[in-house]
Amino acid sequence: MKKARRPRRQSEYAKSRTAIRRHYKAYSIHHMYPRSRDGSDKKYNLFPWDDKHHNAWHKVFRHMTIREIWETFDTVWSSLFQTQDEKVLPSWWKVCPFSFQERHIPHTLVDVVYLREAWFECFDTTELEKSRGLVRLMLAFYVFDGDLYDQKRGGDLASDKNLKRLRLTTSRIRVDTPRHWAFTVCFDEEPSSDPDQAVRVAKTIKHIFRDSPYTP
Repeated sequence: MKKARRPRRQSEYAKSRTAIRRHYKAYSIHHMYPRSRDGSDKKYNLFPWDDKHHNAWHKVFRHMTIREIWETFDTVWSSLFQTQDEKVLPSWWKVCPFSFQERHIPHTLVDVVYLREAWFECFDTTELEKSRGLVRLMLAFYVFDGDLYDQKRGGDLASDKNLKRLRLTTSRIRVDTPRHWAFTVCFDEEPSSDPDQAVRVAKTIKHIFRDSPYTP
């Protein structure tokens, strides 16, 4: 008699992807801290996107982390939209790991029009502050992952149930971690279990969705 096969265990990425696609059908999954930079496959590190925007993001930023992008965002935008040059040296790519064969890439001039077009494909705008709105939305996903799904479905983030969930997630954020940094950037305060903070956070998340040029 043949021994019954044990079902294969799903990988962390497969489980996270499945959970996200319950709410966002047929979406591309973007690692905000890239796998090539030891980024996690957990749900909080995954942003639901479509192929067009996702591919354009990597044309502009390669495999930079979300923090590196946030901290150099103005510089990158200025390099593309406040220059008269036809080509630009994408110095912001130098933080990315490149193979021996690709090591020349961050030291090679790139067509400005190509990168401008990729920027527009990614952000649906070339305006600096509107573009920044999308990165801020990503950071909110990075902090709260599944807690934002109700907002996508038109649910009320300010409901007692959702406020409790936001407060629980916030209280578990450890100091000096990427999620702690993302929280302080998004909400301009330290995370805590304060019920009043959860109300403020819920209001800010609504504004973040409203201000982003693209929402999944």
